[in-house]
Amino acid sequence: MADFSLILKKLIKNIPTETLIRDFLLEYLKKNHTIIIDRKHVQVQKNNIVLNISPIIKSKLFPHREQILEDLNSYLKEKEVRLIIKRIM
Repeated sequence: MADFSLILKKLIKNIPTETLIRDFLLEYLKKNHTIIIDRKHVQVQKNNIVLNISPIIKSKLFPHREQILEDLNSYLKEKEVRLIIKRIM
């Protein structure tokens, strides 16, 4: 019987990149900026993220955009995902 940790690693590698990005952003915004958005408002397009949220929330996030990108890319690197997000729109 296979080791549980090996099975868990295989399952984690099979999670789509879009799901990892959405989960990270939802948790990050909730924890660091007290913003709660729905999963369907986050769209991943190649190496860009489109947030379909109100202009008020976008203006609140605008000064923190670079830090969010850095944290997201380091998170993806930890998860061994070879995608680098360049912009949040």
